[in-house]
Amino acid sequence: MDDFRSGNRGPVNRASRARRETIKRLLQGGVGAMASGVLLDRTAQAQTGPLLRLGYQFHLWGAPAVVGLKKDYFGAQGVKVDSKRFASGTDARNAMIAGSIDVATVGMTPFVLGAALGNMVGIAAVCYAGKTGAVMARANGGFTKVADLKGKRIASQVGSTLDNVFKKRIAPEAGLSPTDFSIVNVQFSDQVAALATGSVDAFLGLEPFCAIAEHRKLAVQLTDYYKYDIIPNMLAVSSEFATRHPDTLVAFLRGWLKAADLFKQSPEEVNQIMLSVYKESGYDVPAEVVQRVLSRLVVTPDFLPELAPSMRQESESLLAAGRIKQIPDPARALNLRFLERAKQKA
Repeated sequence: MDDFRSGNRGPVNRASRARRETIKRLLQGGVGAMASGVLLDRTAQAQTGPLLRLGYQFHLWGAPAVVGLKKDYFGAQGVKVDSKRFASGTDARNAMIAGSIDVATVGMTPFVLGAALGNMVGIAAVCYAGKTGAVMARANGGFTKVADLKGKRIASQVGSTLDNVFKKRIAPEAGLSPTDFSIVNVQFSDQVAALATGSVDAFLGLEPFCAIAEHRKLAVQLTDYYKYDIIPNMLAVSSEFATRHPDTLVAFLRGWLKAADLFKQSPEEVNQIMLSVYKESGYDVPAEVVQRVLSRLVVTPDFLPELAPSMRQESESLLAAGRIKQIPDPARALNLRFLERAKQKA
């Protein structure tokens, strides 16, 4: 497990070897396995045409990509895909900016940051994940509401959408100022372990980590994110790849549409795919937990009416914080032309 680092209090000491073993026994290899290979690591299909380098979040928000890869929907469309998993959309965005991937699944915060630089374009929605993000607190700690986190240490994937929404909307509504709590930078996959060992009192987590913590009676949910933000997760492409390989992108989206359709037409098959992926990596997630967390995910490639306002709100927040120099133009940052072509040929 990586060192936990706080933006205000400096590095937290590395866990001892004994503590690591305790974590492993407590979680039965669960969270650690997620980080070390729960989903497909890299996939290269023997197809012709330009290589499309896909970066996807290996947690729940990347589930449509996982399904597409598992079912070989992209290869069936003649697209040669090289896939790489990331712990968060922030990491995927950074990889795209660095030029190592072409298409990525990213949350709204990293998407706006990438779009503001002019090298990232949203071509579809991956999902709307407001009900899959939650503020979780240590069980039996007397926590019943967000306001109870005053003076506590909270694990958060700093720079992620969940991190930003908590700081800008959830905490202020609960009457918490930035100095009322301490944020500890922890990847989503490591947050349950951090809570279990007492490194933090709460975490800003994603499914299935939240449900697993509840299932193991380690944490209770204080609130989900949906009423604060529908949390769009975007399928983004680098401007250069879209310009150079539009036909490959359309073919890829035909496969993506098939993956999204499976969530609606055969949710049980999706459940089994995700359950098998977790189990292949030694991640012992009960079937009912997988079913519950997937039911909270709204999977559609379409841009819902709430998407543009959500992007605008996020852009204004990032501009006020000095993280972007100008608000991206939605007319340029959101481009459904490729998806519309894919639907015509689907």
